Amino acid sequence: LSQQEQVIPQLMEQLTAANARYQHLESLVQQIHDRLPQQPIQPSPAEFQPSILLASAAPGSAHMEMNHFRLASSPPAVTYSEFTLTFGVTESLADTRKQLWSFSQGRRSVAEMSVEFRTLAARTSWNDDALIAAFTEALNDRVCDQLALCPEPRSLDELIRLAISIDRRHQELRRPSARYNESQFSDRSRQAAQRSPPESHAPEEPMQMGRNRLTQEERQHRL
Repeated sequence: LSQQEQVIPQLMEQLTAANARYQHLESLVQQIHDRLPQQPIQPSPAEFQPSILLASAAPGSAHMEMNHFRLASSPPAVTYSEFTLTFGVTESLADTRKQLWSFSQGRRSVAEMSVEFRTLAARTSWNDDALIAAFTEALNDRVCDQLALCPEPRSLDELIRLAISIDRRHQELRRPSARYNESQFSDRSRQAAQRSPPESHAPEEPMQMGRNRLTQEERQHRL
């Protein structure tokens, strides 16, 4: 297996664990929101002081800087809506579905695309059939054409593994093509040079063996 294939399962486990922690945190925040009163309680001025400074720390020391902090005049968020506004806005389920259906491989490899696709798929409740259809739609034509010749995958994981294998094979065929054609041409040239017959010469006459060739006048004189 290549380095990318070895990293992808570990990355998917981390993404799944992070998604589970996010859902757990969202559930806890929702429980806190349900228990909060409808009207936020305004704190009294006496409850908060502008700043607290430990007198035991020496002036200008790092310990004094660490222990010097300022309290806000009010909590950062007292309702669930204020909490999401303060700490980030999460994408809606409809937005995630739109991203999945408009997802495209582009110039990326299938391995790179599958990581982002799994992240979006983890936010939905789609079954394997819907995810397989969305993933197949996102693939490039050259991968889809090759997938049509293969047995139909039974799960999203099997489809992703098969698509990655096909895409990697296409990349391997494209990279060495120029070098292969050049080496093949040079090999054929060498073979042609080795097979070429030597220059043919007219057979030497018996009296010319071991000496220089006769001139035209000597040849006519002997005849």
